[in-house]
Amino acid sequence: MRPDPTVTALGAQGVEAVIGVIYPPQVALVGFGRVVERPWAVDGLLGVRPVVTAPLSADRCATDGAVGARCPTAVTRLLLADFLLAHSVPLHWSLPKAGDPDER
Repeated sequence: MRPDPTVTALGAQGVEAVIGVIYPPQVALVGFGRVVERPWAVDGLLGVRPVVTAPLSADRCATDGAVGARCPTAVTRLLLADFLLAHSVPLHWSLPKAGDPDER
């Protein structure tokens, strides 16, 4: 059986951030809060952008920090790809395919 992370999203109830506690047999938990507008710099320019907080809690016995660090990157890529596709913006990079070294 492959260990999958538990995902919880309480943003619809107005929660800004979800910090999860994992219990065996869980190996990880990602909690999505609500989207809020925050100051955000892009290419040196400050603007107001929609931002979501998504903390990751993980069992250090099941994985290490390097694997956990790839989780937010993968989530960002998926959300950005969905946004770009919805707004007819061409993708300039590709998502990792199953079996790629970055997809562990």
